[in-house]
Amino acid sequence: MGNPTEGGAVQGLIRSFKAVPGRRDARVSIRPENAGCLAGLVAEDATDPGTIWIGEAWDGAESQQAPLAIPAAEDAIARATPLVAGFGARVTTRLVGGQGWRAAR
Repeated sequence: MGNPTEGGAVQGLIRSFKAVPGRRDARVSIRPENAGCLAGLVAEDATDPGTIWIGEAWDGAESQQAPLAIPAAEDAIARATPLVAGFGARVTTRLVGGQGWRAAR
């Protein structure tokens, strides 16, 4: 997969949160498609069954914020919020490489 931003910075976001006990699977199932999101991964924590990790790659900071204002994202947030017991780590990154990714030169 090449970098579709033609030399622009690809912003990454890695975050974790705790699901309400017994509701992890319901929370994991809520994954809206977002324009500008180049890749998104959802993972269950291997050592803590209540923790969910999300990794995203965006074609820039503006694209990362834009979906928050569209009805589909607002609906997903409204459905997901009652399933979240708390938030953990949140790290913003700049993607420079990795398996399956070719950074723009």
